[in-house]
Parts: sequence; C-alpha cells; structure tokens
Amino acid sequence: MNKGSRTIALSLVGLLLGALAFRSGNLAWLAMPFLSYFGLGLLLAPTNDAIYLRARRSCRETGREASTSIEVSTSIEVVASIRNLGAKTIYVLIADPLMERMRITEGELELRATLQPREDAELRYVFETNRGCFEWKRLLVKVSDPFGLFEVEAKPEAEAKTLVQPSYRKWQSIPLRLQKTLSSPGSVPIRLGGGGTDFWGIREYQPGDPLKRLYWRMNARNPLRRYTKEFIQERTAEVILVLDGRQRMDLGAGGESLFEREVATVAGLAGMLIRQGQRVGLFVMGPRPRNVFPDYGRIQLRRILNCLAGAEPQSEKARESLRFLPALRYSRSAFMVVVSPFDDDDVCVFQRLRVLGYQAVLVSPDTLRFAGPIVADGARDSLALDAYRIERKVGLNRIANLGFPVIDWNLERELQPLFKEALTHLAPAQRSKGWKP
Repeated sequence: MNKGSRTIALSLVGLLLGALAFRSGNLAWLAMPFLSYFGLGLLLAPTNDAIYLRARRSCRETGREASTSIEVSTSIEVVASIRNLGAKTIYVLIADPLMERMRITEGELELRATLQPREDAELRYVFETNRGCFEWKRLLVKVSDPFGLFEVEAKPEAEAKTLVQPSYRKWQSIPLRLQKTLSSPGSVPIRLGGGGTDFWGIREYQPGDPLKRLYWRMNARNPLRRYTKEFIQERTAEVILVLDGRQRMDLGAGGESLFEREVATVAGLAGMLIRQGQRVGLFVMGPRPRNVFPDYGRIQLRRILNCLAGAEPQSEKARESLRFLPALRYSRSAFMVVVSPFDDDDVCVFQRLRVLGYQAVLVSPDTLRFAGPIVADGARDSLALDAYRIERKVGLNRIANLGFPVIDWNLERELQPLFKEALTHLAPAQRSKGWKP
C-alpha cells in the first residue's frame, strides 16, 4: 500500500465508524464510492508472478561548459528504457535516484507510463557535474493498478557507469632540483657527472668512454693524453601527491568548495609531473584513504584523475589525523607534496617525515582568506581571528624549522609561481631555520 491507498482506507474506515456511531445511513452510503474505488484497485492490483520486465540503460557525455573560472561542468545524458514482456497491460512508475553532485538540467528522474505487451517506455534526463563516479546497478520500477493504489516494486538489472574526471589548468613545466632521486634516467639534474645534456666538466679519457665525447681541443694541446667531456646526470624523481580528504578540513564559501580547489591543484600538478616523465603517485588522506601507487605515463595520469574523480571529504574521529599517512610504503627517495589546510596536530607528521629522511613541501591554502565572503564585517578584526592567524603562522613556522618548504597559499593568487619559487629554493630550505610568511 502506498500513501494514496492508505488515505482511501482511512477515509473508508472513518466513514464506516461514523455511520455505526451515529447510526447514520447517509454516512454509510457516502462510504460506498470509497469502498468501490478501493475494492476495484485491490482486484486489479498486480502480482509478482505476473510481472516480466527487461531494462536497459546507457549514458554518454554530451558536452563541457565552464561553470566558473576554474571548474568545467560536464553534461551527461542518461537513457533508461524498460519493456513489458508480459501478456497484460501494466501501469509503471520508473525512477532513478538523485546522486551527489548531480544537477538535473533537462528531463526528470521519474516517469509514469502505461505499457501494452511488448511495449517500451523510456526515461531520459541530462545532468551536469564537475567530477564524480556515477554507477547504476538496477532500475527502480513500481507496477501498480490503474488507480495507483497498490504497488509492486521491481528492480530489474540495468547497469551503467560513467566517470567524470576533474578539470584542471595545464601547468607550465617547473624544473625539479631534488637531493634524492631514483637511479633511472630522467629529467632531474643531480650534482654528478655522467650522461646528460648540460655540460659538467672535463676529465681524462678512460677505456670504454664514448668517442663522441672526446674533447678534441684539449687533445690537440696535449697530444700524449686524451680528454673527454662529462655532462650532468639526469634522473627520475618519485613524487607522491598527498591530498587532505578529512571532512573537518573542508570549507565552503561563496558557492565554492576548498576541497574542490585542492583537487584541481593536485590534478594540475600530476599532469605537469607526468609530462616531465616523473614517477608520480597519489594518496588521498582520510578515514577511508584512496591510493594510486607511483608509476609513469598517460595511463598513470588517467588512474590519478579517476581516483580524484571519486574523492570525497570524509569524517571519522578515530582517524582524523595525518599521522596515519603510510610513508613507509614509498621509497626513501620520494618527494612528497602535501596539499592540506593544516592543523596543529599535523606537525608530528612532518617530524616523522624528517626522521625517515623524506623530502617534502607543504601547500597550505589560507582558509581565513577563503572564508572572507562569509565572515561578517564586524568580525574581521576580532580577537578570535587574530588568534587564529597567529596560531597558523606559528604552526607553519614549526614545519619550516624542520627544513620543509612551506607555501602559505592565498587562493586569490596563482599557485604555480609560488610552487616554482619553493622548488627553486628547495635545497636551501632543507637547512632553513625558520619561515617568514
């Protein structure tokens, strides 16, 4: 029974009880239309053994449109069809759930139809989203009598899945200057002579050196000796992108989400590093972490973007700290880029990274500047905000004292030049004694 049948039943019972209580024949006759309506619906109500349905679903991308200066909305068209394989006419309600991040722009999520035998009905709608993983297993179908009083629920299989990767701005290439790299050749120069493209120095020829590296000018001046040129070795870096996915670190202001900005930043960083040929991995920190092990190439970039597409802020008090970052699963030569609004409890994580010998940089969005539109004018100069600013500066300075570069990111500015400056001074920062905002 649904809401309509319950209403009819309560009205019928009320009229019959009133007729008995007041001994009124008029009330009894008034109940007859309700009784006939209810009885006819019960007589024509469908049964499970008489329902034969076949469902199909398809979804496709129809276009992309810039929703803001940063985000790009993707339009997805979903078509769900159902066929009546039975021998009787049925009355159906087809419905799909409204998932998170879906904004319906065309059509509706429900459809009522009357299906003759071998007849089809089609539910079609279009929604927009910035990113996300959308998966359907079954289609909800409610078969009812002609009056819609009694319903039988059926869920035929209609599987479909679509993945909308986050949009991001393409970063220009930023050269890396790291103290620790992998042994495989790449694009990160190190302070050792060997194979490369930039000139390093001259040394005496040794058996086995390529003849193309002979320094003929020096050989002409010293006929009894042979000299060869050396170049700066270039190797591959292993970069781990750490995204803070804790619920209490997310913030919404002015229709924007801080977590969405962080996701776009990590996607842009991953794209730049993959183009450079680096070995890139991803770890989304949270109660139920998401992980992409380091690898190379476009397929790895696709894995990272797919992981970011399904990333959501999560909350669980037992694991609401970055100390659960599994640093030991990565190489000791890995370079970690931590994107997090930062909390005082997170300092211990960087202390652990320092003890283990990892290289890292902290990109910390300024939450106070981001929340400026929702902060009242009278509260902008309050003591609470001043205390928060001081507490944040002290915490960032503690991390900088450990030798890690810190980027206090004002979200109104582009991150790329700030990140480039931090990497340029990465080696001196390992010996830094403090940080100035």
